[in-house]
Parts: sequence; C-alpha cells; structure tokens
Amino acid sequence: MASRFPSIKGTIVVNDEYGFMFTPNVESLVEALERVVEEGRGKLARRGKACREYASSMFTAKKMALAYERLFLCIKNETFCTYH
Repeated sequence: MASRFPSIKGTIVVNDEYGFMFTPNVESLVEALERVVEEGRGKLARRGKACREYASSMFTAKKMALAYERLFLCIKNETFCTYH
C-alpha cells in the first residue's frame, strides 16, 4: 500500500498489479484496506511475489548507482540535466 504521490506511483507502485494506492486521507486509506481484506491471502501473495520481482529488476545496485551518479552530476552542473 502506498499513498498516491507521483514519485511513489510512477516508480514503486506503478499499477494495481503490485499494490494498492490511496489518496492521503482516512477515507481513501480505509477503502484500500477493505480491498486488501476482500482479495484474500492467495491474491495478496501473488501481488507480493510480482512486486518483489519487479523491484529486484528495477532497483539493482548498478541501476541505483547510475541514478545517483546522474543526480550528483545534475547537482554539480545544471546543464547536464537539460533535455532538448
């Protein structure tokens, strides 16, 4: 479960296959929790497995190192991150 912020929705919980999104308010959180309960353990276990596989492929040490390198280069030189 994750709050519906762009940085989370676009990178971690990218679609309903991997988890449940909710707007950051109590009503939306309760609705998401109700969906979790309705799905049951089997479906949740499959979601968990799919999410682990996705995270393992997206957040490898090499990919994370390259992302941090790009971030530091952008901090050092603004023109490095200019897209045309």
